[in-house]
Amino acid sequence: MANVLVGSRADLRNVGEMTLPNVPPHTELFNIAVGTRDACRLFLGTNAESAISPLAIAAFQLQAAHVGARIAAMATEAAYGEMLRAIVTDSEGGFSVSLNLSARCSATVVDLCAAALGRLLGRSGLPSREMDAAEIANSLKKAPAPAPLAPLVDPFVVRLGSTDWDSIVTLRHAVTHKVYKRGVYGSTRQAPEPAPLAWPQQNDVEWGGRMVAMDAAAGAMVSFADDTFREFCGNLARLAPAS
Repeated sequence: MANVLVGSRADLRNVGEMTLPNVPPHTELFNIAVGTRDACRLFLGTNAESAISPLAIAAFQLQAAHVGARIAAMATEAAYGEMLRAIVTDSEGGFSVSLNLSARCSATVVDLCAAALGRLLGRSGLPSREMDAAEIANSLKKAPAPAPLAPLVDPFVVRLGSTDWDSIVTLRHAVTHKVYKRGVYGSTRQAPEPAPLAWPQQNDVEWGGRMVAMDAAAGAMVSFADDTFREFCGNLARLAPAS
């Protein structure tokens, strides 16, 4: 459910000034995930797949988050208006799709990194029950990770304590099962031809305690998730013995 603010302003972006976000191919992200195999085998032996699998799923979730950010950006560009209308019908559909993909999938990426860490630490409990980021953070407060895993755990914990992560979690929870605040602002400028999907309104969403344009919020969430995924997998892969 959205708590909608309606207003007007003249500071919408100039059409054509945005560079569209890149969407990495799934093979690039998947290969990053499975590149941790040797390190996972070092700590888990024949159970290595229990840690690799969450990271592989995170790769696909991350690509979906990137798609959400790209849709949000495309909605502000005239060249993509008709293309998006064929997929999402109107700006409300585009807003909802980009918000759900960027917020929920970005948070899931980080939760799945936490799930992999839970397996590596041997703290996940039932085979079908994965730990999420909040559970990992609480677990590490009670019992620090063993020294061999510190190069992986320490940077991840820093990310979980960041304001960006807190903002993502807050918005993800709001979008999923609470009320979130959005703003719809009109433009005082003449509409270009053809008009972008988001013209004449701009949709903002509450992010980090203030109202932010949807494409900017989506970009921030996806950037955090992408950086976290790549850092986590890279740090884990480097724990494997040199071949």
